[in-house]
Parts: sequence; structure tokens; C-alpha cells
Amino acid sequence: MIIYLDKTGQELPPREFIELQWTRKCFEPGSFSLYVRAEDWDKNIKYIQLDDRPETGIVQKVQYEYLPEGDFITASGFFIEKLLDWGALITDMSPENDLLTNLDILCFSLYSQYRGRIKDTYADGHDSLFPPFTNNLYCAYFEPQTITSTALTQLGAKGGEPGGKAIYDFLRLNNYRFIAKPYFNSPARATREPMIGLIMEAKKLRSRDVYFNKSLGTAKNIEYVFDDSGAYPHIVGVQIIEDKISYTNSLYIYKDSKFQKCIYESYEYNVNAPQDVGAAKPLRVIYTTANDIENGKEASVRAQMQNALKLELLNNYKVEHISCEVLQDRYIYPRDYDLGDLCSVQLDELEVEYSARIVEIREVYHKNICEIEIVLGTPTRKEYQKVL
Repeated sequence: MIIYLDKTGQELPPREFIELQWTRKCFEPGSFSLYVRAEDWDKNIKYIQLDDRPETGIVQKVQYEYLPEGDFITASGFFIEKLLDWGALITDMSPENDLLTNLDILCFSLYSQYRGRIKDTYADGHDSLFPPFTNNLYCAYFEPQTITSTALTQLGAKGGEPGGKAIYDFLRLNNYRFIAKPYFNSPARATREPMIGLIMEAKKLRSRDVYFNKSLGTAKNIEYVFDDSGAYPHIVGVQIIEDKISYTNSLYIYKDSKFQKCIYESYEYNVNAPQDVGAAKPLRVIYTTANDIENGKEASVRAQMQNALKLELLNNYKVEHISCEVLQDRYIYPRDYDLGDLCSVQLDELEVEYSARIVEIREVYHKNICEIEIVLGTPTRKEYQKVL
């Protein structure tokens, strides 16, 4: 069931374990925790995989416990998607290209490429792109055949932002998630090149006719949480510009102990308004950092500002989610539903129904038993219809 790999990607012999926690997440790297007896641990274990799951965990923390009943080890870490944070942007980015081209630009700018089509495609003739400033990953690129969108889309990424977060946010805004598979370098190159690379596959978010409901026998427990204490439906962005720049609707504000010229953009999403307070619209103000602020480029600057406002809204969204301890009788995971799917949850006692996306799946394995809990993202109220 558990596959153990060493630092070169070679499979190691199987071994006994006490408990494995395998937490898959849709829009951020998942994590794992493995609890074993000390005598069943092998210090050569660097990566862990699980049968029928696409993730690979990298061992990043090993904790020893010396207890009266014996010696134990807890090995834990994130899935390898977390390694994308080894790259970071040094400049704001806002190109408008098709989805795959924007992902290619991110990967070329953030990660070293000793192997892969990104290096071959972008190494020459792209002087305007910033190459990575450090060796970090052996390779990092998306498989082209997993991207189906050809529509133009604004990238929108901020300088200083970890690479993984930029990629997750960008794909989420375009209704995709992704998984990473490891690609290992030759051990002979370990002293001069990274050993681990990532080949990524994008997956379109789906809608499934799956109902989690206690009376149907598909859910054991259902918990609903709502919190709008940090919700802002109205975001305003302010961009400082030089006095010589002539943009429409500019004004002067007092900032950093002096008056400065600026423009502003506003974005409203009333769905994110606090509940039961009438037409109140709490306001959040941010200062944007647009690129290429020059005369004649006002439309581009304002588009960058609007994109920054939409990203800021994601960080100030009302908290509303549902978690379920699911049963495996009627719907089988991952055959009938999987991470990122849009499903329905019904609370028969209240006669309410929600549509929500599965953003996290927590699996716990112990004593030949697998317990599964799903966490859903922001739910949308639907008309309740009893399912038989």
C-alpha cells in the first residue's frame, strides 16, 4: 500500500506502520504523517507514495519518541508540490496569453531547467523574461496535453510571492487544479545540480452528481461552519504614479509624509458581503504595484490593478465550509468523487442543500481500516430536493 523511495527515486522494501495520515488539498500543497516503530524505520526513506493516489510526499521532519512501551518515529512533510515555493518571483507579472503559455513563463522564470521542454523552448529569444536566480529544481513544467483552455487569460502574480502560491492562485482563477510527479536527476550530478524535478499535470475542475447525506448512508457526520468576520465585498486599489504621467481621474493623496499623485480602481463582489446587515459594504484598501506605468499604457496598468483586487478578495473572503465524515457504500472514493469535484451536501433535519467543491480529503490508515473525511469550500445554497 505504501511505497517508499530513497533520494534517487529507487523503491525501498515495504515495512510495517502503525498509522498513516494522508491529507490531499485542492488549492495548496497537501501533507502526510507516518507513525512507525523505530525498528521499522529506514533512514534512507526520502519520498513516500500511496497506492491509487497521485501525490508524492517528501520526508522533511523526523521525530523520535522514547516511550515505556517502545521507541517510535513520526515522519512527516508536504507533498512535492510544496517544492514549487523554492522559486520566487522578483518582479510583478501580468502577461495576457493562453493558459499554457502563462504557465510556461512562470516555470521558466522561477525554476532551473536542466531537463524539459521549457528550457528548450524558452532558452533563446526571450530576453524580456527573467530567468531563475538560483538552482532549485531539476525541472518544472506542465504537460501540454493536460491544458485545454486556449482563451487569453491575465496572469497576475506579485514580486516576492512564492512560486507555488502564484501557480495555485493562477490555476484556481482559471478553474484548474494540478498534481506534480517527481522526476529524478542522475545521482552522479548531485554535487552540481538539483536531484528532484517536478512534471505537473493540470486537471479541470469537475461537477459530479454526488450527494453527501446521512439518511442516504453516504455521510456519517456533517459539520457546517460560517464566519464572515473577515469578509470584504468592496476592494479599492491605489496606484502611485509620477507627476508627469497623464492618466484619467488622477488625484493627490498624502502618503509617506508627502503628497503623491495616484489613480485608483474599485472592485465589488457583493456575494462576499457580511450576512444580515442590510446593504453594508465593508471596504478594504490596498496599494498596488503595477508594471510599465507610462503614458499611453493606462489600460494595461488598470487591468493589472483589477487583477490585484480580485486576488486580494480571495484573501478576505467569508469563511463558509462543510466537512463530512463520508461512508463508502453508495459512492466510492475516488471512483465516484475526487479532490476538486463539485458535489452536493444535504442536511435533512434543516431541509437545506448546498453545492460545494471538495477542497481537502483527509485519509487515515490504521489497523487495516481507512477513514475518510472531506472538507468542502465555500458552499452555494441550492433548492432542497430529497434524494432517494
